[in-house]
Amino acid sequence: MPPSNPVALDISLSTLIPSEPKEVIDDSTFRCIAGRLKDHPDLKSWKDNPRTYALLRMAGCDPDSTAFRTCLADVRDIMIPFEEGGFSSLIDDGELTKRMVELMPFVLSRPETLGSREFQKLVAPVHRHIWDGNDLFEELELLGAGGSCEVNRIRHKDTGQLYARKKIHRGVRLSEQCAKLVEFEQEISTLKKLKHVHLVQYVCSYTDFDTFALILSPVADHDLKAMLSNAKRKPLSPVDARSLRKYFGCLAEAVRFLHCNRIRHKDIKPANVLIRDEQVFLCDFGISRDSSMPDAETITQGAVGKYTSMYCSPEVAGFAPRNASSDLFSLGCVFLEMVTVLKGRQLEDLTVFMDSHGRCSTWFWGNLEAAMQWLDQLKEDSFDDAPLVWIKAMMQEKSDNRITATDLVENIKRDSLGLLSITYIGPCCGGLDHYVTKSFPEGSFSPDLSPRQVSTRTSIVDKCFVLLMAL
Repeated sequence: MPPSNPVALDISLSTLIPSEPKEVIDDSTFRCIAGRLKDHPDLKSWKDNPRTYALLRMAGCDPDSTAFRTCLADVRDIMIPFEEGGFSSLIDDGELTKRMVELMPFVLSRPETLGSREFQKLVAPVHRHIWDGNDLFEELELLGAGGSCEVNRIRHKDTGQLYARKKIHRGVRLSEQCAKLVEFEQEISTLKKLKHVHLVQYVCSYTDFDTFALILSPVADHDLKAMLSNAKRKPLSPVDARSLRKYFGCLAEAVRFLHCNRIRHKDIKPANVLIRDEQVFLCDFGISRDSSMPDAETITQGAVGKYTSMYCSPEVAGFAPRNASSDLFSLGCVFLEMVTVLKGRQLEDLTVFMDSHGRCSTWFWGNLEAAMQWLDQLKEDSFDDAPLVWIKAMMQEKSDNRITATDLVENIKRDSLGLLSITYIGPCCGGLDHYVTKSFPEGSFSPDLSPRQVSTRTSIVDKCFVLLMAL
């Protein structure tokens, strides 16, 4: 069918969209409708919202009507299903809004598309439009909540699989829903593009009458914030200490992966680091920025949206130009708290120190002098001094002076060499095998080997290991 033939496209759309539907329109039909709308010279603006277009046509609306123009400007498919009040705030026609609500079930996703067989076959993450998410998922436990968002541990009723569900309560006003959709759609867009061992994985998403919801994997045992805070009650166990050391490299590798894909997280903090079976997962990409699209800027300027003051960089706090290095500063703040606990201190000790030194502020960006003094206090010429050097390179006040994520990962791998039974990066991230091969090919050890060639660290343990290897 020639794309420029609107008459033929109108006929095709009339065939695809029933005037009196008898059953739910399936997803393949909506894809066909979207294709026809894309090719239609007068309707291409509807190509991303075939469900809303079909709903209006089934309700008897003409494409030139006021209702059509209003919905085009304010409604998107991701908002479906709608309560009657959602339409009545847009369309001043009681009969029309009533008719649209009556037809709503026919533009929802087929129930079986989230049933056991279809759910297990999901290869490409998809978004669904359903009546009630609780018909498909059993809510087991509240994992966290804040503002209009909550995260639950859930079980898929048909498969028994456990997931995490991030629910954003829609609100009543349309403007409120549109504002919440910005972060929701940003997180979906980012997670769809990313597959990494230390990033949460997007399984699917859905809209129902009450919420916008993300289904994510894995379900965390707890987060890094809880792990670090629990050290106040009891010291780290040897197992926890070993895991915490590995988290330095694993988190650095996760951020390196993001930056290599031209994505900035923009809200790195302990609460956004999940822990499951001693593995870490970076989560919450609602305010992330994707610069991989053509013409996208890698540097942003002006007012900042949401951010966490405790862990943000000086340029974010000051609304100055910012780029990927802002993530490195935030990660450095997280590393600072991690090494504090690893050194046997408590986060409360760090807070008290920050509040009584330098500029007497607990916000790292606003009191870098105290943060650097704290790092100096933690130094004790032991094998856990290495993170202190990385953190200073990450928490430079000027963004241009900060280490990159790629160089950080290399430094962590380098500084893990020469240690006995200790490493700052896990085998999940390639471990040290390739680095050892690259740095020390077979036969390269000699009695004249300098400790500096193996590690920047000067601890007695490192030196002894190098000497043993040289024998």
